[in-house]
Amino acid sequence: MRTIMVVNAKGGSGKSTLATHLAGYFARQGQTALKDLDPQGSSNDWLAQRSASLPTIHGIRERTTGPAMTRTWQLRAPMHTRWQVVDTPGGFDPNRFVTEVRKADRLLIPVVPSPIDIRATAAFLKTLAQFRRAYAPHLPWGVVANRVAPMSPAFFTLQRIFTNLDIPFVASLSESMVYLRAAQEGLSLWDMDEEETARERQEWAPLLSWVEGEDHTAATAAAAVE
Repeated sequence: MRTIMVVNAKGGSGKSTLATHLAGYFARQGQTALKDLDPQGSSNDWLAQRSASLPTIHGIRERTTGPAMTRTWQLRAPMHTRWQVVDTPGGFDPNRFVTEVRKADRLLIPVVPSPIDIRATAAFLKTLAQFRRAYAPHLPWGVVANRVAPMSPAFFTLQRIFTNLDIPFVASLSESMVYLRAAQEGLSLWDMDEEETARERQEWAPLLSWVEGEDHTAATAAAAVE
């Protein structure tokens, strides 16, 4: 089983959107689990709206019990699960989830292009970098620019900032009403009409290549030329 964690201490960065669409993509390849660590349960709510006619995604929900808020699991990934996508809460502290993070194969960090979000994410990445050095020095991580037009001034600002921090800039995803509909109906891009979601799928291509372990450099360069 390969595990992709979507992390950022800053709320509102689009973690659940990224996690649910990744789960929808992997569900078409084989058995997939979506683990929701966020007490708000946004990914779990999305899964509850999902039609039984679509490729199955196994939901794993965290719950808390007792005055000490002990972490327990309602469900676990079934045997033969190929992919597990983990959605994490705002205020995420990797030191509270050491076991989870060390089991991950990739860390994805979405960030939106507001000055507040960029500063908050940069501060979070310093904490995450210290954690990686101590516990998971070879764990790949990458930034996804969320709700920003490719090749816009905001895109280049984000790219410059995170390249200077020596963190791979994986992809840029535009704001789109497609994501709102998907959230309401428990859909992913890959459950929707291919022509209707052509632009969004193209933007996801380098992200998926990176997550699957392929070289995304050529795809990113091709997008820049276009």
